[in-house]
Amino acid sequence: MRILIRADGGRDIGMGHIMRTLTLARELNKYFEVIYVCKTENEDRKTSVNGKYAKGIHKILSSGFKVKIVRENNMVEDLYEIKGDILITDSYDVNEEYFKKN
Repeated sequence: MRILIRADGGRDIGMGHIMRTLTLARELNKYFEVIYVCKTENEDRKTSVNGKYAKGIHKILSSGFKVKIVRENNMVEDLYEIKGDILITDSYDVNEEYFKKN
């Protein structure tokens, strides 16, 4: 089973979402494949070293998890392309469209 965790952390929004979900991810990873889905402000889906989400992505990667990137301005559509069996979301940046589509 492939579990996606949708969370962001960084210089403007803090690291609470990342730290909270890392605890959950470590436990789930004992039994399932766990992949994070994080935002970038770049249109090419690359995260910059100094980007506003870079600190969170670096923490996830240094904790041994894979990260898939979605564009900040196209998040719902990009997320829809990433396949998983379960999506866990720790974010305030969601709306009805997010839950209906994913």
